[in-house]
Amino acid sequence: MVGTPDIAVDLAASAGYVAVIPWYAAARALAEGRVRRLPLPDLGVVMPIRLVYRTEMAQRPAIQLLLEVNSELHDRLASATEPPDVSASATNLD
Repeated sequence: MVGTPDIAVDLAASAGYVAVIPWYAAARALAEGRVRRLPLPDLGVVMPIRLVYRTEMAQRPAIQLLLEVNSELHDRLASATEPPDVSASATNLD
């Protein structure tokens, strides 16, 4: 499915679609009774991530912090899920 989780929820609620979306995206519709959760096992979805930044913005404190902890974040994420051939890295777009 292409689109936002909100669109997926709306399609599930109004058109009979099945939507695989994050729990937080369905919380309101679940609480309102517009959709129901199917009791499926956790499928262990893995999403590779990459930090991308621009050189002129790299001096901002938030970017500096992310760059400083990037390898630690990578190690913690990798050890938590052990996905094959997945890496998190910082890439300069310039």
